[in-house]
Amino acid sequence: MALSMADINETEVIDRNDQDNFNVAQATSIFDTPPAPKARSVYPENVNKPPPKATGPQFDCAICMDKQPLGESVECGCGHLFCADCMSGYLSNAIREGNVEGIKCPDKDCQTVAQQFLVSYIVSDELYARYEWLLLVAAVKDMPDVYYCPTPGCLSMTVAEIDSATCPKCGLVALSISATVILKHPGVGQ
Repeated sequence: MALSMADINETEVIDRNDQDNFNVAQATSIFDTPPAPKARSVYPENVNKPPPKATGPQFDCAICMDKQPLGESVECGCGHLFCADCMSGYLSNAIREGNVEGIKCPDKDCQTVAQQFLVSYIVSDELYARYEWLLLVAAVKDMPDVYYCPTPGCLSMTVAEIDSATCPKCGLVALSISATVILKHPGVGQ
């Protein structure tokens, strides 16, 4: 049965879903192409439109060399600007490698030390905790009376008494008898 233009109710065609519209259009040969999906724009000025460019002042990151919005810049207190991603990578890498004593500005000619609040703002909480721990270890490394617990995973330290030190975290006791260190865990060999 062939349909004519008189047999098609215009509001029915509009109200049906896209597949029904396509089937009706094919059956009546009134459309050469299927209808556009409902969510797609039919206006050519919206097709392949590039995203809007960032407006406002920009700077060139000295690490990645990309132009970045000035509002997303980070600096060590010396005036050299870097994008947050590059600075995060730089600081994170230094912390992972254990090089936290005086992390300097990434600019090769600058000797400014990155401030601690910048590190806390840029890196993850886990890396910041490592950064603080490494700073503490560096600060007390030359103190002869500081005892570092050798228990794997303990990472605790305490000030040693004249002849012994007890780890406040795991309870390991280190006895120093004429330059020989004897380690005892609590409850073992008492």
